Formats: sequence, C-alpha cells, structure tokens
Amino acid sequence: MTATVTESNVYAVPGSSWEIKATPSDGGSRVEMTWIRKFRPNARGLIFGTAFRLIGNRIFKKYGREIVENLEKVEAGT
Repeated sequence: MTATVTESNVYAVPGSSWEIKATPSDGGSRVEMTWIRKFRPNARGLIFGTAFRLIGNRIFKKYGREIVENLEKVEAGT
C-alpha cells in the first residue's frame, strides 16, 4: 500500500509518500515501511528537515512500531 502526501505545510507536494509492504514469513509476516520525505523550501521545511535528519530515525522507529501494533490489533479484532 502506498500513501501519497497531497497536502502539507511541511512536506513537499508532490514528492513525499510512504509505503507499507507485508509479505508472509515463517508463520507470520515481514513488514517493510519506506518513507520518502521531501521538505518544502521554506523556514518550516528547513527546521523540520534538519530535525528529521538529526533525530528522525528514533522518531520513525517508534512510529513504525506503533503502526504495526495497531495493524495487529485490527487483525486480531480488538
């Protein structure tokens, strides 16, 4: 599944998106997420772009785990 950013005050439009792929693996699933983040060439985009380069991996790892946990809850019907 691919989601494309259509409106944002920080991300560049077009050009920003994220994709989630799930494939079967050893009785479960392997989930791969890819974010393409391009920032607008304005002050806010510069600030967020710099912040994401410095601490973005930590933020998105946590966010990615939350997405997977929510998908698992949906699958389990809770």
